Amino acid sequence: MSRDRTGARMGRGRNGPGSGRAGAGMSRDRTGARMGRGRNGPGSGRAGAGMSRERTGARMGRGRNGPGSGRAGAGMSRDRTGARMGRGRNGPGSGRAGLLRAAGPGHADTAVARQPPRAQPEPFLPSPAVGRALPLAVAARRTAPIGGPPPLPRPHWRAALCPRRVTFSRHSPPPAPPAARRAGGGTWGVRGCDWRAAPPLRPRAGRRAAQLLKGAARPPEAGAVLSACGVTPGATTGATSGTTPGAITSDGSATMPGSLPVNAESCWPKDVGIVALEIYFPSQYVDQTELEKYDGVDAGKYTIGLGQARMGFCSDREDINSLCLTVVQKLMERNNLSYDCIGRLEVGTETIIDKSKSVKTVLMQLFEESGNTDVEGIDTTNACYGGTAALFNAINWIESSSWDGRYALVVAGDIAVYASGNARPTGGAGAVAMLVGPNAPLILERGLRGTHMQHAYDFYKPDMVSEYPVVDGKLSIQCYLSALDRCYTVYRNKIHAQWQKEGTDRRFTLNDFGFMIFHSPYCKLVQKSVARLLLNDFLSDQNPETANGVFSGLEAFRDIKLEDTYFDRDVEKAFMKASAELFNQKTKASLLVSNQNGNMYTPSVYGCLASLLAQYSPEQLAGQRISVFSYGSGFAATLYSIRVTQDATPGSALDKITASLSDLKTRLDSRKCIAPDVFAENMKLRQETHHLANYIPQCSVEDLFEGTWYLVRVDEKHRRTYARRPLMSDGPLEARVGVVHPGVVHEDDTGGRPY
Repeated sequence: MSRDRTGARMGRGRNGPGSGRAGAGMSRDRTGARMGRGRNGPGSGRAGAGMSRERTGARMGRGRNGPGSGRAGAGMSRDRTGARMGRGRNGPGSGRAGLLRAAGPGHADTAVARQPPRAQPEPFLPSPAVGRALPLAVAARRTAPIGGPPPLPRPHWRAALCPRRVTFSRHSPPPAPPAARRAGGGTWGVRGCDWRAAPPLRPRAGRRAAQLLKGAARPPEAGAVLSACGVTPGATTGATSGTTPGAITSDGSATMPGSLPVNAESCWPKDVGIVALEIYFPSQYVDQTELEKYDGVDAGKYTIGLGQARMGFCSDREDINSLCLTVVQKLMERNNLSYDCIGRLEVGTETIIDKSKSVKTVLMQLFEESGNTDVEGIDTTNACYGGTAALFNAINWIESSSWDGRYALVVAGDIAVYASGNARPTGGAGAVAMLVGPNAPLILERGLRGTHMQHAYDFYKPDMVSEYPVVDGKLSIQCYLSALDRCYTVYRNKIHAQWQKEGTDRRFTLNDFGFMIFHSPYCKLVQKSVARLLLNDFLSDQNPETANGVFSGLEAFRDIKLEDTYFDRDVEKAFMKASAELFNQKTKASLLVSNQNGNMYTPSVYGCLASLLAQYSPEQLAGQRISVFSYGSGFAATLYSIRVTQDATPGSALDKITASLSDLKTRLDSRKCIAPDVFAENMKLRQETHHLANYIPQCSVEDLFEGTWYLVRVDEKHRRTYARRPLMSDGPLEARVGVVHPGVVHEDDTGGRPY
């Protein structure tokens, strides 16, 4: 009975051409077939029954004297590269190979590769997809397309992809001279793979397994620490103390080269997170109260409705490159670091001034004097989320086999400008640099990230020659709040699962956060976000206490649906009132930079972190869990948590990072207030000139903070030249000017005009 397009069910038969006494079979899919027992079939010998499970793969039973198999038994692999080989006797190209299981996620049932006996095992390559060891013969063919593998020298086994398991098939060779037939053998290739997750398995400690493991390449050590950087990573040993990856252990098990050890967490560096943090914002601002008057809107529209007091902005002397140059050099100088200590540099920004050249490559000119060009990482862009993506990349690098012991440096910077109108007061500008490494005072908690990503046109920048975005304000608020709901739910589920493993079974609530910080387009939205999280806690509580406590008086909202409340004024008002104390205790202090400088886009949430660290003592911060909600339009969002180290002693890492930010409020107060009409002129100048070639900026350098990098000129090929405003203690100006461009430019000491 035929079951599909090509398969057929055949009855028993004897002496059929090409089958001998082949038994009945049943096809399960397009190409596979189940074959009954048969005797003396050409090309099969006394091959046993098999059953096909996939489009291309087949499971073969025991067989005797089949060409290329001998008495080889069936095999089963547990992932893309590992294979379990059955015992075989005298089969050409198989010998008496023992059993081997490869451990790792995404395991699959797989037929097994057998190579002719040889003195040395075949070299292994790491599998790019899952990080497992892979024989070179398999690696060369594992990516063959489903539609048909490339031609290979015969005899050979062809490989193709299959969505559920790794399987093999072999082309029968054409007639060959007896000598060639006696040589036997053939090359095996991966035919498909299974991505289903499974617990790791250990290979059997057979003689063949020992040979394979002995000859396999070992993964690179992650603990090559550069002492000049002062980094002390955690343990980076094998799966057990004193165990080398790939070695046979005393209990007869072995660690597969490239596989994740059972207690892999012990191999990761300890307490990876933010070691140091620096923030930069422009030296000038416009007062939002004055801007209300200038724009002719109701008093309080910007200051109360948005919660904004001041808005920093850049003149034509600053762009995204200069902002990032400034914050990186300030961090390196403040912490007395050498550029040799940086092994990865990531930039998150949505302020694009070149559609090809990254900001990171501009920053690399700061590294030239050190000679350090071995620095991984590049720019990441998705609205305001790019800085968080860059941070996660840095954390993942340090916790990977690619880490060489050096620090990672993460930079988030943007210039947020809008066309004149209701959105313009939500602008701002600035940059944050974070040094990432082990033994950090601000530790990103492993496994506790709740992420939500979705497609929406809430905020985007389709005009390549304009700095201004297209904004759907109402949709943007809905996307922000819905992402917050989803991320909080995922985070809460993950931390509850961790607690259950530790033997704790209780609900997670906002009270388990010491502090809460948010991406802040404007401060009022952050206050609404705290209320939103309290609403989530209320609806998830099976028996909320509405008689007293934080949920007092909220019983009328017990049966509402979360998705129906984004613009429900009654719900918003009730829960903002109920969450007022939570907001004041856990979030309000984090809005210092946001309130005084505005929305910085990618560095916005990290400006909130800097504000928090600047206003609390190490003793008040020690041991606290800080929730961080990062959002980028389009849209992408993650809620994760930072655990503050317990060590708050003088001279500790926590003491140093808080001390480095203790002048934050003083720096904000030292900026120059610019009249709204001058601000408007600056915005018009930027709009007209930001994309021009052969341009020399018009604004003065004297108003910039000391140590600020600024744009000197844009040449006829759009190449940008930068210089640094010197520090007062640096000596004569001619000795202080730095130029970030191959063409040398000097400046006089009166104000920014190249000569």
